[in-house]
Amino acid sequence: MKNKGIILICNKAIMVTALLAFVTTMIGAVPLPDTFSNAAHHSQALSPASILDKASPPSAKKQKEGKLTEGIMQVAISDIEAAIRKKKEESDEPFIILIGGKSCSGKTTQIAQVLAKHFSCNVLEMDMYYLGRTYMREHGYDSFDIPQVFDLGLLVENIRQLRNRQTARIPVYSFLTKERQGYTDLPPADVLIIEGMFGLDDQLAEQGDYCLFIDIGKIGQLLRRMYKEVIIGRTGHTFRHEIRQLLTQVIPSEKEYIEPTRKNADVIVHNEYNPEVESALLPYTEVQAKINSVNLPAGRLTELGARQLAETQHIDTYYVPIDTDLAQNGETLMIREEDQEMSLTYKGPLIPSELQYRTRLNLPFERDLLPFVHLDYKPVAKIRKTRTTYKLNELIIHLDHVETLGDFIEITTPEPANAGDRDTILELLRTLGISQDRIIKKTYLDLMLEKTPWTETRPSTGERSSGVPSSA
Repeated sequence: MKNKGIILICNKAIMVTALLAFVTTMIGAVPLPDTFSNAAHHSQALSPASILDKASPPSAKKQKEGKLTEGIMQVAISDIEAAIRKKKEESDEPFIILIGGKSCSGKTTQIAQVLAKHFSCNVLEMDMYYLGRTYMREHGYDSFDIPQVFDLGLLVENIRQLRNRQTARIPVYSFLTKERQGYTDLPPADVLIIEGMFGLDDQLAEQGDYCLFIDIGKIGQLLRRMYKEVIIGRTGHTFRHEIRQLLTQVIPSEKEYIEPTRKNADVIVHNEYNPEVESALLPYTEVQAKINSVNLPAGRLTELGARQLAETQHIDTYYVPIDTDLAQNGETLMIREEDQEMSLTYKGPLIPSELQYRTRLNLPFERDLLPFVHLDYKPVAKIRKTRTTYKLNELIIHLDHVETLGDFIEITTPEPANAGDRDTILELLRTLGISQDRIIKKTYLDLMLEKTPWTETRPSTGERSSGVPSSA
């Protein structure tokens, strides 16, 4: 689940006419459907599609576009300030800033809050307008990412009240119980900023004085959602639940409802994640030494006290998103099949060390999700290996036979890693008579692609690769 909206109520005495046309059309100047005229605190009879889906597209805009890291927000703020000054001369109505875009693109924390600070704004989350899980079950909805599960009738009524300088009775929603908890009062103010997934819908966009669309790539969205919804526990979801919701509900909904609204933006902000910084927020770290062509005498590990845990067959398929070059930052994304079980693993960039040291995230995965993955990711290599796993004290030792690549030994530690792992691994290498300079910092994917290059798909073309290298 994601933020579907935030209204930022700004306390500057600057107003323009944008919201009046919307509220007048929907509430005041034309005959109202019963669902609007009777809107109260739980508008179950309202069809949200009547608000979001029936507007004529606005005329094409001359858009500005840029990366958040390259100053596009400074451009947007300058434009907004100029527009506010102009509107203030012409009208005494609210100035409306609309923010829309994808889940976990930073609409709230990196865009709305920047504007809130600059314009001295208070924040009201429009996620509060969810109708709740009970309503969804009663009406046959299972997705939180469609307009039909919002109390848009109450939203329109609250906007009308705030526009008329009346205190609005705002709902309070719990992400944990997924139900409405009650109501709170919001006093009127001068400037409205409406932010959310559906913020640039055609009909809403016609009412905005300035519109921003916030974009994010597939890997950034994946990591941010897992961090926000699971790791810090905003919704209490499990990794298994969240990866399924992202692939089967969030992304399809964005393609249907959100991507088409990009055309309504005055500014498109690309807020891509920073793998060097954001992957470090993941609580799991891999510390590993990998060595190839090791002639380890039979029984040597058991002589040291190691016990064999398992022998398994792995089929590892590596993927890249169609919009991001993972190799540029040393990242990998892999789906593993192991004894009928599947998992999805992301590995972040290498951290400087004598060993292979990087953050990682392992997610449970189910086979029926593969068609959704293939819509936005393409396979680049398939690697098969036989792995024999030992445990020696706190160390995990893998003896891998990788088809087409040969034999390897991997020494790692259970998660989470600790400060002494490096020394423990290096000490075992010395005990085994393996020189530290034989440590390889390349992944099996790196080694495979060195032997079997593939034709990389460029994100700008959307063309498929000519083939998938395989060890088979």
